[in-house]
Amino acid sequence: MCAACEAGWEQHALAMNASLADAGRAPSTAALNALMAMRLDASADGDDEQRQRGATSALDVFIRMRVSRVPPPDRDSAALATAAAGRRKETWSGLRNLLRRPWLRVPWNEATGSAAICALVEAGRLRAAAAAAAHVR
Repeated sequence: MCAACEAGWEQHALAMNASLADAGRAPSTAALNALMAMRLDASADGDDEQRQRGATSALDVFIRMRVSRVPPPDRDSAALATAAAGRRKETWSGLRNLLRRPWLRVPWNEATGSAAICALVEAGRLRAAAAAAAHVR
């Protein structure tokens, strides 16, 4: 599943995920992280609507990981979810509030801080990135 995601073959990765589910097994955390990264990368070059869609679908993967706890999300999962959330919000306070929601609840650490700053800078939201950087210190 990781290799299919890295190659950009989303349909193949989803088919592998369905096969695992039918067999009563769950994909690894690394496989789901690769799926999140692929969805973020695929939407990075598109317009605002495509970026929003990619960020939302990446967040959906993280939320499913949190709810099912099989496999549990790790630091990389949290960083990818933060990057996805950073693409959706205009301000630092909006991003911080989203990350604190009970259904999302992303832990704040070095990886998520860096992901938040990078996502905000890539989106051209420099004031929000400066506020996030001040919070990281």
